[in-house]
Amino acid sequence: MKDIETVGIEPAQGSDPDRSSAAAPSRVPDEVLLASAANADRYRRLVESNIIGIIVARFDGSVVEANDAFLKMLGYTRAHLAAGVVRWDTITPEEHRHLDVRAIEELRRTGRCDPWEKEYVRRDGSRVPVMVGVSMLEAAAAECICFVLDLSESKRAEQRFRRVLEAAPDAMLLVDRRGEIGLVNARAEELFGYRRDELLGQTISLLVPERFRRRHEALVDEFHSHPRTRAMGQGREFFALRKDGSEFPAEISLGPLDTGQGMMVLCAVRDTSERKAAQRVIRERQAQLLAARQIQEHLLPETPPALPGFDVAAATFPAEIVAGDYYDYVPLPDGSVGFVVADVSGHGIGPALLMASTHAHLHSCVQTHTGIDEILARLNHFLVSQTEDERFVTMFLARLDLSSGALHYASAGHPTGYVLDAGGRVKARLESNSLPLGVRDETSFTPADPVTLQPGDLVLLLTDGANEALSPGDEPFGADRTLETVRSHYTRPAREIVDALYRAVGEFTRREAPLDDVTVMAIKRCS
Repeated sequence: MKDIETVGIEPAQGSDPDRSSAAAPSRVPDEVLLASAANADRYRRLVESNIIGIIVARFDGSVVEANDAFLKMLGYTRAHLAAGVVRWDTITPEEHRHLDVRAIEELRRTGRCDPWEKEYVRRDGSRVPVMVGVSMLEAAAAECICFVLDLSESKRAEQRFRRVLEAAPDAMLLVDRRGEIGLVNARAEELFGYRRDELLGQTISLLVPERFRRRHEALVDEFHSHPRTRAMGQGREFFALRKDGSEFPAEISLGPLDTGQGMMVLCAVRDTSERKAAQRVIRERQAQLLAARQIQEHLLPETPPALPGFDVAAATFPAEIVAGDYYDYVPLPDGSVGFVVADVSGHGIGPALLMASTHAHLHSCVQTHTGIDEILARLNHFLVSQTEDERFVTMFLARLDLSSGALHYASAGHPTGYVLDAGGRVKARLESNSLPLGVRDETSFTPADPVTLQPGDLVLLLTDGANEALSPGDEPFGADRTLETVRSHYTRPAREIVDALYRAVGEFTRREAPLDDVTVMAIKRCS
């Protein structure tokens, strides 16, 4: 690039000073020279910018001039340029030359052409992606000026963006303002059943069932009016359409992206079929649990029996919606009263249903049998034949003679019960004397020696959910704390004793609900 020079020519001696000034060149004013130099300096800085490559080329492919930014971009020097090594056609890969030919034809025809993307071949053989803009420079000389922008960094960013999209677990689609799909990932192909080339350029409505399209268009307009990252139609149920015509429930998240082509929308689509199926299973299970709870609550006595000379109370506190624990009061054919406290192994709906069956069979047996051993034997035979898994039932069954106060009992693997006297001392331990029900058909259930209840005596029956309840430090509540709690409320009514014991267990464990079902029964003989 030549510097601007001016030459001032002085008039010759003896010349006529009155001659016209046109006869001799005049000196250029200093301010004009300074302005021209400043413009030239600005032009030089622009041309030698390290950001944009600039070349002057002819339509025959020769490059007349190039700035340092362009030469550096391709790895050439000015010596290469002077030797004619740098030619527009030779630095362009063959598969991109048709783009150049089309641009030159448009430039000749209209004097302008739109920028286009292509690649150049560097001197070392590697390639650089570029954006090229061209303007006519000298029509007569068939020369044009080209502005070349290196797209390497933007292409790398685009590749990183594509890799992120491909790694996403959801179907990802990039959509423009018109709704046209410009980018998809492999998960989108898999989810919708289309090949990538079948989706690109199509409108997003292709993936929306016909009955939802009007609502979808309204939601898209709403999003573009107030673009922000959010779920589309939050609170509404959406369905998406596959290539084969099938539909699936979908969760759609939208995020705006500002690009050179305007705002685009990144759509993440997730198939929620499995989640909805799981939710249906949960709802169905909850319905079953509620039904089982209603059945169980119906099976448990609404009120304790009114027995002359006795104060009776019992309660079950389930660990889940339904319990495997069970208690009951059953009138026997000989006028005595049967008391039952039982526990199916485990807790939840399975044990609850098994306990419902046990309840029904027990009430059938006591219609015709009074002997504790015979009732338990029949129940055991029934449970052995009905339980295919490893479930079993522990049961404490007692028969109380109201006139004499004699308590006859048998305990099939059940936790120890207690008889406390009027002073709160343990009068008798009601321990297990056989295997649980449902373990072995040949098990015998011989009643233990009867205990005669005196005025002031208290019978305490419970399941293992009380004694085995654990503190945060895994210390069991234990029999001693159980008895101490009962003694501290010994003078209170039976119902208050039951409630006090359950509260004490809860305070000890520091849990809102017990880890295992807790059942407590208290039978007081009044003085």
